[in-house]
Amino acid sequence: MCRRGSPVPFVITGALLSGVWANAVTLDLRPPGSTVGQNALVHVELWISGLGTGTAPSLGAYDFTLAYNPALLGYGAFSFGDPILGNQLDLLGFGTVSGLDGATPGQLSAFEISLDLAGDLDAMQAGAFTLGTVSFKALGSGTSALQFTSVLLSDAAGNALAVELGRGSVSIPEPVTGGWMVAVLTALVGAGARKWKENRH
Repeated sequence: MCRRGSPVPFVITGALLSGVWANAVTLDLRPPGSTVGQNALVHVELWISGLGTGTAPSLGAYDFTLAYNPALLGYGAFSFGDPILGNQLDLLGFGTVSGLDGATPGQLSAFEISLDLAGDLDAMQAGAFTLGTVSFKALGSGTSALQFTSVLLSDAAGNALAVELGRGSVSIPEPVTGGWMVAVLTALVGAGARKWKENRH
């Protein structure tokens, strides 16, 4: 069962400081960049890679804050888990402890803690998967950076995982107005007429 909206338990944040794996995992945004029209929806996956496949380290818990430009993007929703592989922190159906906060414009915070045993996570979890997917609505024209302002990851045993962070962006072009359309069509018609006259001579 998921419990959302509660603060991150201290036992997890404390455990994250107890040790660090030598090789860093990577937390990326997919797609890293996209262009959408105004009022369109854009879906960005949080993709983790560099974990062990069938072995440690696996991911036991995470806590992140993702920043964006609220003048250009409106937060819509966040869905936990991989759309194809399922939630890789809930491999045996015991549920997770999770929290989500998208109320502050310009930032999205979420955490999730697996209830699976460490041995099961190490043996069964994929080496790369989607933590979750965030959906935004394009509000205005411009480019909004997407970047992690804080990230904590721990392995199945509660040890901290070193992490390399990716960045992304969403670009929203100026809408094409009626005046621009008329100007473009007029130019195209004029060019076509000139070419027709030249071919006749």
